[in-house]
Amino acid sequence: MDFQKIIKRVTSIQAKKMIAESKKPIIVQLFSNFCSACSDAAPKMQEAARTTNDVEVIAVDGDFAGDFVDGLKVDGFPTAVAFKNGQRIADFEGAPDTSGEYTKFFAKCLKPKPPKKVKPSSKPHGKPKPATKRKKPVKTKVVKKKKPAKKKE
Repeated sequence: MDFQKIIKRVTSIQAKKMIAESKKPIIVQLFSNFCSACSDAAPKMQEAARTTNDVEVIAVDGDFAGDFVDGLKVDGFPTAVAFKNGQRIADFEGAPDTSGEYTKFFAKCLKPKPPKKVKPSSKPHGKPKPATKRKKPVKTKVVKKKKPAKKKE
């Protein structure tokens, strides 16, 4: 693949170390030299990588990194896998139509995760709310039909 200086081509061992140590999000572009879609995706990834300094982009040849690819459970090439603080956060499978699709993927990887929802505690905060009045259940009468009296003859 024709990855220029913007995207550093590394081995799987180097990639693992970079993923663990990187202070900013890191995108690992997995490719194969025998993949035509990978050849189409490489310049688009290059263009997207030029647009931001907030992510680090590296490329790993999947033909020589089978254990690494298997560990990531990647089914095909090209696949971009994003990591933040050593944790996998997103995948982009296949070749995009434009470099803009990779740029959107980068932006998605830069967004902070929403804070975890905190379960409310059982203790009330501040002034307790007044109890709501319950409506009394409506009683219904069951009216029995009287049987007609038998006539005496």
